Amino acid sequence: CHLGLKFLEDLEDTLVKTDPETVGEEARVLITSEPHARFPIGLLQISIKLTNEPPPGIKASMKRSYGWLNQETLDGYRRPEWRPMLFAQCFIHSNVVERRKFGPIGFCVPYEFNQGDWQASVQFLQNHIATIGEDVKKGACVSWVTIRY
Repeated sequence: CHLGLKFLEDLEDTLVKTDPETVGEEARVLITSEPHARFPIGLLQISIKLTNEPPPGIKASMKRSYGWLNQETLDGYRRPEWRPMLFAQCFIHSNVVERRKFGPIGFCVPYEFNQGDWQASVQFLQNHIATIGEDVKKGACVSWVTIRY
């Protein structure tokens, strides 16, 4: 949002000046944004707004995190460390999301740890397991130093 404020102002002008009769019934403009003090108020007023707030509580957040997974991902690796690592990732994500609501008491530097960050973390775990191999008998161990990084 902060990178496209001028564009949003131009978009607002264009939408206000456009004759609804010249636009198709199925036409839509979708904008995703974070809150910003200079976001055009007129654009907000003519828009339908949706928010995606994290669920309250760690249990609800854990359910949401697991809801992002499919059965193929859960069963994707035979290594015994896979599911505990995945659980730990969901648990850490849930804690970070829950602590965020406390503001500076929760963290010194505000950061939106969102679904994209969670997916990147899970992808990192998948890549690590794929790199060391799935066969525990071949001797390759999970590098916990790498995982903690």
